Amino acid sequence: MYIPTFMGTLSLGSEAADEAAAAAGTGQATMIPTEAGQSIPESPHTIAKAPVVEKSWKPSGGGKITTDQAIVLENIAAAFKKPNILDLKLGARLWDDNAPPAKRAKLDKVAEETTSGSLGFRIAGMRTWNGPAVDGNVSLSHDGYRVYDKNYGQSFSADNVRQGFTDFFMFPKETKAKGPVRKVIKRFLEDLDGLLYVLEREESRMYSASLLFVYEGDKDALNEAFVHEQQEDEESVTN
Repeated sequence: MYIPTFMGTLSLGSEAADEAAAAAGTGQATMIPTEAGQSIPESPHTIAKAPVVEKSWKPSGGGKITTDQAIVLENIAAAFKKPNILDLKLGARLWDDNAPPAKRAKLDKVAEETTSGSLGFRIAGMRTWNGPAVDGNVSLSHDGYRVYDKNYGQSFSADNVRQGFTDFFMFPKETKAKGPVRKVIKRFLEDLDGLLYVLEREESRMYSASLLFVYEGDKDALNEAFVHEQQEDEESVTN
């Protein structure tokens, strides 16, 4: 399990946004000012921290929030060569206490008609690396990814949602995952067990929260990563 680093906030259209774009284009690290006036180095794939404007919080009542401020989180997919990404929406209740009746009814209907209601989670979207697109294969984007939108996830029921995970890990139907992909699945399950252990021991309330699953889609890079890890483990034992 990995929690993305909170990098700060960004004012859209500000100088900070221009600096972030420049840093992303050059791959050079920038410096993030801290509240104490110090600076810490930022990794090449993150965004510079913009000044934070303190404002009192007011409930939106379910309406659109008008702001030029955005939070900036670390790009956790940046370290992967061809990241496969799954966004899993959690919870059977998808609205918070400030949502108006119309929005509550709309989201309750979504939950009722999808696995959000029956299982407490729903595939919100995902993409998987399949290699260069073949002429005439419209299911692949130009960059070699197969993209699954929210309609894909909403089409599943409790009886067939397993197919969504089969598509994400890309092993043939009615077979078991093998090799590196099996190791990836095992680690995801271990992380979920750890997360569940923590949440069950703390009082918390989250509405429409999500879990983001990312693993290496390039088979050669994935195999190489596990080989390198094994070598490091063997060296640590001998030392």
